[in-house]
Amino acid sequence: MSYRVVFMGTPHIADEVLKNLINNKEIEIVAVVCQPDKPVGRKRRLTPPDTKITALKHNIEVLQPEKIRRNKEFKSYLKKLEPDFLVVIAYGKILPNSILKIPKEIPINIHASLLPKYRGASPIQQTLLNRDELTGVTIIKMDRGMDTGDMLQKESIELTPEDDYSSLENKIIKISNKMMDSFFSKYKDNEIIYTPQDENATYCYFVEKKDGLLDFTLSTDTLMGKIKAYSVWPKAYFMIDDKRFIINNAVGIKEKHNFSPSKIVLEKKKMFIYTKDGYLDIKMIQPQAKKSMNIPSFFNGYKKYFI
Repeated sequence: MSYRVVFMGTPHIADEVLKNLINNKEIEIVAVVCQPDKPVGRKRRLTPPDTKITALKHNIEVLQPEKIRRNKEFKSYLKKLEPDFLVVIAYGKILPNSILKIPKEIPINIHASLLPKYRGASPIQQTLLNRDELTGVTIIKMDRGMDTGDMLQKESIELTPEDDYSSLENKIIKISNKMMDSFFSKYKDNEIIYTPQDENATYCYFVEKKDGLLDFTLSTDTLMGKIKAYSVWPKAYFMIDDKRFIINNAVGIKEKHNFSPSKIVLEKKKMFIYTKDGYLDIKMIQPQAKKSMNIPSFFNGYKKYFI
């Protein structure tokens, strides 16, 4: 007998976990719930979430409610599906208690941190912002709180200085899939231990586009954290003459200097931006509405802004 699962998730990280779960013989995914299609790009073309595309390829029903709180029709339909589990990862909305009560077994959430550290919406970004050396994945039984439920499984991940959002997300996906490969078997054999979280919790917020704006009066480490944390979205950028310049790759150097923070030095093959306690050695930069480029290419086209 296989468990009936309703999967709830929207972006790339959820899609990679969904693809792996589709091959899990312990379960049958009876529906995928994700955010509605959204306009993307300059042409604002209506684009489906990654999880929707995967679900339709495998003939899995897709549900995309605009809202789930006080949505009687959605709640009623979920009940008719008779799921044993809800499996939630990066869905994008807080689930009301009325939805959490629907599965016959339990609702579980795959969270990208070592709870109770970094409860909330942006644990991967927060890990990189703080230049942590260790993070991980926690599977919890969901309750009414924000990532406050009992911990069911926990695995650690070591970071390297080179990790950015994409590389850390890939590590999170790999560990999440490894944990989920065995979860349902362990659950069936009563091998899951419910461990309450302690109250020494930290929280992280929703990332907004404005968070990517760099303030070069800050420390080099803080700025490098932003460049790595926001490497996918919203990107780390600075403004000159109302034009946005995205820093896609840089090396942070902590070194005493006599320049004012925010001083930019652009040469034919090098670009330095001075900070509170050192400088950023810029390797790849992306001018507004252009592709990312190396410094020699950037110098040829944009030196007038800096010299």
